[in-house]
Amino acid sequence: MSVFTPLSGSLGGSLIGFSAVSLLLGNGDIMGCSGIVASIFIHPKATICSATSGSERWKVVFLAVFLLTSKLIMKANKDMDVNSTQEELPPALLSDLGYCIAGLLVGFGTRLGNGCTSGHGICGLARRSKRSFAAVITFMSTAILTATIPWSPKKWLSITSSSGNDNDDNQDDSVLDSLESFYPTASSILVSNILIIGSFILLLLTFVLPSIDRVFDKKKVTLAEEGEESRGHEQTQGQEQEQSREEEREQSSSQQESNQYYPRKAPVAALSAATFSAGLYVSGMIKPHKIHNFLDLKLIPQGAWDATLIVVMGCGLFISGLGYHFVKGHNTFKNDDVLDCPLIQKSTSITKTNNQNAKFNIPTNTKIDRQLIFGSAVFGVGWGLGSLCVGTALFLAANGYQQVLISWWPCMIIGSFLGEKAKKYI
Repeated sequence: MSVFTPLSGSLGGSLIGFSAVSLLLGNGDIMGCSGIVASIFIHPKATICSATSGSERWKVVFLAVFLLTSKLIMKANKDMDVNSTQEELPPALLSDLGYCIAGLLVGFGTRLGNGCTSGHGICGLARRSKRSFAAVITFMSTAILTATIPWSPKKWLSITSSSGNDNDDNQDDSVLDSLESFYPTASSILVSNILIIGSFILLLLTFVLPSIDRVFDKKKVTLAEEGEESRGHEQTQGQEQEQSREEEREQSSSQQESNQYYPRKAPVAALSAATFSAGLYVSGMIKPHKIHNFLDLKLIPQGAWDATLIVVMGCGLFISGLGYHFVKGHNTFKNDDVLDCPLIQKSTSITKTNNQNAKFNIPTNTKIDRQLIFGSAVFGVGWGLGSLCVGTALFLAANGYQQVLISWWPCMIIGSFLGEKAKKYI
C-alpha cells in the first residue's frame, strides 16, 4: 500500500529542483530528461561526434553519471535490496505488452510535445512558460483519466487491477508471477551494468571523436589554401576564395570556442545528474505505485490516494523558480544580481571575443500548437498506463528491473523516433 510521505517528498523535490537550478545557472541548459535521452539516441552524431557540438555533449555526461549514481544508491541502501523490494516496489500493474505500449506512447508523446514532467513540469512552469503550462495541464489530465477510468484495453494489458483487489486468489497468483518478470535477475543486472559501462565509453568518445573531426576540418582548410596558391586565379576569384577561406577559419574558431565550453559543462552536468537521481530516490518517485496511487482518483474514497507527487512537484518548482530569478529576463522582480550568461561562461576570454555561445539555452517558443497538445496528451496516456516517466524508468533500468529495461525502454526509443518523424505531419 502506498503511504503519503510529505517529508521525504519535500526533500526529494528540493533536490530535483536544485538539479535543475545547477544545470541552468551553471551551464545555461534545461534539465529535460526526455530531451537529453532523445538527443543521444535520435541525433547521436550531432550530439556526440561533431566538432560543433561542444555545447551539447554534456548530455552524455548527464546520462552516464545518472545511471551510475542510480546504481550506487541502490547498492548502498540495503532496505532497497532486490530481496526486500516486494514491499517497497510492488509488482508491475502491466504485462510485457503493456509496458511496451506505455513506453512507445511516452517516447512518442515527449518527442512530439518537446518535454515531460521534468522539462515542462519542473523547468517550464518555473519560468512561467505558457507552453509548459498547457503541456502540464494536458498530460496530467490524460494521465489521471487513463489511470482512473477502467477502460477495456487495460484488462488485457494489466496483470493486476488498478484497485488492488487482494481477496482475489487468481489475482494473487498473477501478482506472484509478475514479481519474476518485474524485479531484477542476474541476467538483467548484467545488462544494466553493460549499459552503464557503455555510457561511460560513449562519454570517452565525446572527447576523442570531435578532436578527430577538427583535425579533418583543419586539413580541408589547409588543402584549400594550397590549391589556391598553386592555381593562381584572377583577382575577383581570389577575393571570393579568400572570403570563403575566412568563413571557414571563423567557423573553425567558433567550433574551438564551443568545445572549450565542454570541459566546463561536464562537472556541472555530473552534479545535476547525481542530484536528480538522489532526488528521485529520496522522494520515492522511483516507485511506480506511488505515481499510480496519485493518478488513480478511485483510491480517494478508499483512503489509499497518495499526494506525495504534489509535494515533490511543488518543492521542485519552488527551488527551480528561485534559480530563474537570477536569469536576466526571467526574474519575477528587480534583481541587481541577474546573470546575462551562465556561470561557467562568465568573465572568460571566450565570452569577450564571441557571445554566440555565451547564453542561456532557454526555449523561446511561445506558440501552443497541435504538436504540443497532441504530444502531451499521448505522453499522459503512456504515463498513466505504466506509471513511469523518463527519469523513473532510467533509474529502474540502471538497476536491472526487467520489464522497464527490456520492454519499456526499447519501445520508448522507438516512440521517440516516430515522434520526431511525426513533426512533419502534425
